[in-house]
Amino acid sequence: MNLSPHYILAVEASVKAGIAIKQIYTSKDYQIEIKDDDSPVTRADKTSSAIIADMLRETGIPVIDEEHCCPDFSVRKSWKNLWLVDPMDGTKEFISGNGEFTVNIALIEDKQPIFGVIYAPVTGELYWGGKVTGSYKALNIQEWSTFATIEKKAIKIRPDQKTDNILKIAASRSHLDKNTESFIASLEKSFENVTFVSKGSSLKLCMIAEGTTDIYPRFSRTMEWDTAAGHAIAAGTDGVLFRQADLKELEYNKEDLSNPPFFALSGIQNKKKLNYF
Repeated sequence: MNLSPHYILAVEASVKAGIAIKQIYTSKDYQIEIKDDDSPVTRADKTSSAIIADMLRETGIPVIDEEHCCPDFSVRKSWKNLWLVDPMDGTKEFISGNGEFTVNIALIEDKQPIFGVIYAPVTGELYWGGKVTGSYKALNIQEWSTFATIEKKAIKIRPDQKTDNILKIAASRSHLDKNTESFIASLEKSFENVTFVSKGSSLKLCMIAEGTTDIYPRFSRTMEWDTAAGHAIAAGTDGVLFRQADLKELEYNKEDLSNPPFFALSGIQNKKKLNYF
């Protein structure tokens, strides 16, 4: 596999930042603060952000980071390329101790994510890829040596993963808003068996990429840095993220960096299966 130096650097940055996060997670010295938007931030978020910023600086490509957002749109609207970074996706999961938090890094070109990395520090799962490169996974990455030494496996969606009358939804029955409940009810009328999987948001997109989940409907608010890396990885296996309003693919580096409600679908076979889109 021949990846560009920028891509390899993003993979390295995600793992090194994740290792630092795990050390803080183990120490329990979180140093929790509340931001202006009432969301929590910890020492782990800040440490990860600093590591990634330092490493990506050498690319000369501008960075939008959740913890350091961001130049005015009048400045960034002319950017052809940029990095979108969530130094720790799932801060609430980190604080609660359930382990479902990740490091997300994506490279954007002309409003689309062309490469993404998602690293889960607790499990050591590492995902990366994009539409051109294809998408890959490595297991139990607990330290960084070199990219060449990582035991990589291409993510492929097999035909036998798909069953016409079974639909796997990335959602939780205990944490559903009314719009999601209504949407799921409509799916239950069309499929004999609807099952649910609940994980942190970026890990849901990794499941979309792997084909272990068919659809991830998202009606509540997310930000561009929450989805960009997973969007790229899913695209590497023919997955797609599109706006619910007009069924067009999500775009990035918008004036408003929040995402509209969207659907994520796994692979071309599911796009055919859910033919009412």
